[in-house]
Amino acid sequence: MNHKKVGLIGCVKTKQAFACAAGDLYTSPLFTLSVEWLKNQGVTEWYILSAEHGLLHPSTVVAPYEKTLSKMSKWEHGEWCGKIHTQVKKVFSEDQKFVVLGGSLYAGPLTYYKSEFPLKGMGLGQRLQFLKNGAKVAKVLTQRFFDFVGV
Repeated sequence: MNHKKVGLIGCVKTKQAFACAAGDLYTSPLFTLSVEWLKNQGVTEWYILSAEHGLLHPSTVVAPYEKTLSKMSKWEHGEWCGKIHTQVKKVFSEDQKFVVLGGSLYAGPLTYYKSEFPLKGMGLGQRLQFLKNGAKVAKVLTQRFFDFVGV
């Protein structure tokens, strides 16, 4: 049984203008804060839920694209959900736990797995604030720890 959680981050519109590792492709504050928040929570393994590619490892090199789930038909979104399900089954064990940071369209297929949805029901502004606050708290606690041990 795997007790280590894996982070899944929904892709975003703002991207680099050139092909690069997927973890570096997405440049919006929402994406970068999501990565930082996961790391601050001790989640070291994470993937991207890409509208174009499905489940995407951060080291996979990809070119920028313009596809988004919000512009897909219900049929296309259903196909994307099936693709995510197939990819998750290939990569992870059945008992894998996930922390999903993304809107409802991205999070939907993960409701069938052992998943946490810390951003559930939040609008964009609320998500950004939640992630920023989590990053600030982690920085303060880290600094207090270093102060305590004299580093």
